[in-house]
Amino acid sequence: MTEAAKRGIDRRHLLGAGVALAAGGAISPAPASTRMAGNCVGDEPMPVIPVPAQIPAREARIPVGDAALWYWDTGGRGEPIILFHAMTGSARSWPYQQPILSRRHRVIGYSRRGYWGSTIGEPGNPATAIDDLRLFLDALGIDRFHAVSTAGGAFVACAFAIAAPSRLRSLTLSCSMLGMRGEEIAPLTPLVDTPGINQMSAEFRELSPSYRSLNPAGCAAWNALYKEARGDNPRISQSYGPPNTLAGLSAIRAPTLLIAGGADLYAPPPVMRLFATRIPDSRLTILPEVGHSAHWERPDLFNRAVDDFVTRHSA
Repeated sequence: MTEAAKRGIDRRHLLGAGVALAAGGAISPAPASTRMAGNCVGDEPMPVIPVPAQIPAREARIPVGDAALWYWDTGGRGEPIILFHAMTGSARSWPYQQPILSRRHRVIGYSRRGYWGSTIGEPGNPATAIDDLRLFLDALGIDRFHAVSTAGGAFVACAFAIAAPSRLRSLTLSCSMLGMRGEEIAPLTPLVDTPGINQMSAEFRELSPSYRSLNPAGCAAWNALYKEARGDNPRISQSYGPPNTLAGLSAIRAPTLLIAGGADLYAPPPVMRLFATRIPDSRLTILPEVGHSAHWERPDLFNRAVDDFVTRHSA
């Protein structure tokens, strides 16, 4: 038997009898008659979900001080949703959400300074991300909105919710440590930290084992967006705003949805549960098997949770 064949058998044993290798290296569900018996919750394989067709959206840049932020805007009469991207993404990282959330809402994705399509401005003295956001919203004539954020984007959304509570209708914080640096979070960090995580590839850090095994094409698409997110732009260090703290979370007045990935190496469920206990009007949803990019890995579950939550808190 060849080494390649042995590796294939090992892979099938590792993944269990509920999946089978398909052409091209992806894994598809085995016929029901061949699946292992049992009553395990979530024993079905993670679905492979194609990117939906995008709807037409206006694209432009808006000046914010000495920089300009690139954005797309679906328009429409519904209340606006602003999407806050991860540090590994940009405004282009939301193709699974753009056509779905826009069915009932105006959806806007924007790139922060230095990310795809946006300029840097003065690298040595950038404004804070929440100051940029204020100028961006004012230029669009948006007073109140629903914030939907993930990972590093949730640092900004959380800070803005505390600094400008009257401007948020609702707040979604997904898969994020919220930029916590305070002493209150320090005892928990070593308990959930993954040693050597920053030396791992971005794909390994942010996408779950299930997703990487089942959807190599989705991994390639995620990697392409990650690599283009910063492009050749010089790296800048922009503060999102005043540091978020556990004590400060009690100042959030917007109804808040927290989403955790069960396989998230950065912000696992215990961390998100802790945040939920500190935010007054909050609820927590945990997506099984999902890593740090919940909106990408399980857009079906993510979109349903966000759309229901935002709609419930719309005027």
